[in-house]
Amino acid sequence: MSPGQSDRPPVVVSLVERGWRAARECSLDAQQRGLCVIHVVKGRLSRAVHAMIAQRPHIRVVSVSRRLFWPAAGALCGWLGLTGRLHSVLVDNERTLRRVKRWVHLSRIVPVLVREGRDGYELWHGHQRIARAAWYEALGSHEAGPDLR
Repeated sequence: MSPGQSDRPPVVVSLVERGWRAARECSLDAQQRGLCVIHVVKGRLSRAVHAMIAQRPHIRVVSVSRRLFWPAAGALCGWLGLTGRLHSVLVDNERTLRRVKRWVHLSRIVPVLVREGRDGYELWHGHQRIARAAWYEALGSHEAGPDLR
């Protein structure tokens, strides 16, 4: 991390296309661990849904039209990657996971699939479920992102 950024929390970008419940639950846990989560939501959210997520510190929700979703998501991830603040990208489906893997293949950023599960949400890397504690520990111990490969 570059000088002057140590006071700013690491960022997890959450790309939400199909359902926000698992991503929301994950962001609440991440916030408690000192991470900042930016949800980039494809399409418009109602004010009630937006308010339910956005009222927490270190959690931001950005609704983006379907047409601008991918350019906005790419620009945000690119900028945060260049500034050294991007630590992980959460996605909610396999197709998006494949797309994001192409973006970050030269970096240590690891895209992670988040799904609804018994305890609110589950994290997956490849075809393997990741223990939440291991993911958060990896995020806290590597400047450039978790080493789950």
